[in-house]
Order: sequence, then C-alpha cells, then structure tokens
Amino acid sequence: MDWSGDYNNFCAKDCVYKTDYFGTHSLGSVSYTLLDNGEMTVSGSGTIPNDVFKGCDDITSVIIGEGITGIGDNAFQGCSKITSVSLPGSLLSIGNNAFEKCSAL
Repeated sequence: MDWSGDYNNFCAKDCVYKTDYFGTHSLGSVSYTLLDNGEMTVSGSGTIPNDVFKGCDDITSVIIGEGITGIGDNAFQGCSKITSVSLPGSLLSIGNNAFEKCSAL
C-alpha cells in the first residue's frame, strides 16, 4: 500500500478502521514497517511527516533508522502505548509535540 498521497494524520483516519496498516508501507521517501506486536521500524531518508501516526494506539515501540533526518510536528502525538523510541545519529530535528501525550514513555 502506498501512502504517498494525503498521509497527514494517517492513523487518526485509518487506524480506527484497522485498514491494513500493519506490514510495510511507503510515505514518500520514508517507509515504515509495523508488526503485529506493535514494533514500528522507520527507514529511508528525509522527514517523517507531520501528524502521520498521531493517535495510533497499536504502536508500542519505534526504531528510527539511519537516514531519517527529521520527525514532523505531532508525528506520534497521543500514541499512548509507545514505551521506547530509538533515534538515529542522522536525526537533525524533532518537531513540536512529536511525542506529546505518549504517556508510556
């Protein structure tokens, strides 16, 4: 599934309906894999888009790979089950409220 179109607030729109967001998907130059156990791996290059995973309660951990240079505003906001985040050395910026209301962190 290619999410290279309108992916702002992707999860808030689609996670509620469990619309096949597990597996590997593309967000332009950024790809992510979400496993059934909630582990998310983000790879590629560039910035994770604003609001893209906002409110996804199925994400429990995030591993961001080398090549990712930014995390957009509110990207993981409200993902209340995230317990760990691994950040790469290539990361240059973290947007406003990127992990706000991630109460398990």
